Amino acid sequence: MKVTILSCLILIISCSNKGEFNADSQMLLFLEEEKKICAHEDLFQAININSVEGLEFVIDQGVEIECVNNEGLTPLYLAVKKQKIRLVEQLINSNAEIDGKSSNGETPLHMAARSGKFYLVKYLVENGAELDAISKKGLVPMHLAASSENVFMANYLFENGASVNVKNQNGKTPLDYAAAKKSFKMVEFLKQRLHSVD
Repeated sequence: MKVTILSCLILIISCSNKGEFNADSQMLLFLEEEKKICAHEDLFQAININSVEGLEFVIDQGVEIECVNNEGLTPLYLAVKKQKIRLVEQLINSNAEIDGKSSNGETPLHMAARSGKFYLVKYLVENGAELDAISKKGLVPMHLAASSENVFMANYLFENGASVNVKNQNGKTPLDYAAAKKSFKMVEFLKQRLHSVD
């Protein structure tokens, strides 16, 4: 059930009548929090509709960009997920945390690697993204790159320092992910890189 402003106001007035807290101060706190929630909704809405101007407007209003939506995604993670490079650039230029984690512990680079979109991976890496950031499931971006079957992208990550032998919570390496996808080229690539780091 969605909590509405009206239901919150009823609760505040009810508690105030019982002497549990000062309605005026609580009302101000509530309205300030509601303003933040609405601003964050506007931020995510601008990303959802791919509005560069809308995102710029919301950011110019001073909205905190280190937040998560109801799916646990940060604004930058969502922009990467939607593969909107202009929004990604705008958020990073507005000092969004490049390694800010979503509720699953993944960074925007995890999402970019999962998408298989090299231009997103390259942009994030060039702007300092952590190559071996670990998600709650123990995944690093290379696990997801291996699943994407984009050997060029996986090689780019490797050449920039990403590890190819990290194990997730289940003991699986990127090579295991490539094998599960039956991606012969990725398997060969990872085997060669594993030998080169031994």
